[in-house]
Amino acid sequence: MKKLTIFRTGEYETLSGYVLLKSAYQIYAQAKDLLKETTPAGLIVTSHIPEAVNTAKIIQLLTNQARICENPRLSRYHAGREEAFKADFLGSVKHYYAHLEHIILVSHNMNITTLTGTYIRRGSSLTIEAEKWSSIFDLKTCRISVQEDRLAKADKCVETLVNNLSAEEKAQISALFYVM
Repeated sequence: MKKLTIFRTGEYETLSGYVLLKSAYQIYAQAKDLLKETTPAGLIVTSHIPEAVNTAKIIQLLTNQARICENPRLSRYHAGREEAFKADFLGSVKHYYAHLEHIILVSHNMNITTLTGTYIRRGSSLTIEAEKWSSIFDLKTCRISVQEDRLAKADKCVETLVNNLSAEEKAQISALFYVM
């Protein structure tokens, strides 16, 4: 089973693109919870927009082996270019990353809504599962699960996940950015 986890960028400081510390904790805590349930991600794909790259860096703290691959074309896509995005993403997966079982994509609201028909709040994620990469965006055959829905079913919330982070984890996250 192939998995694509899509994180929406966190809340950020407008001029620098640094993810706000509270949002950084939330992203990290959700990624930590999610990665307990799934295979480790081998790649984090993101646009080159600072808030997306910075969100990817937070997630990368949990996935030492995952490298970040910036793709400037991801920031230009919108509802009118859905098929171009799918073709571009699947083309690169087919040629370079077909062996991976799990990929993380950090993206923007419009892209996520266009690709999945699902709205998620800033810093949250959803996971798409399919038998093979070529059908990952086929909404008729793939399975989409939203992390906040899974948390609610388990009687958890993001704030509880954040409260369970250690002081060491919070310090590691804080060290990434200077915005407090």
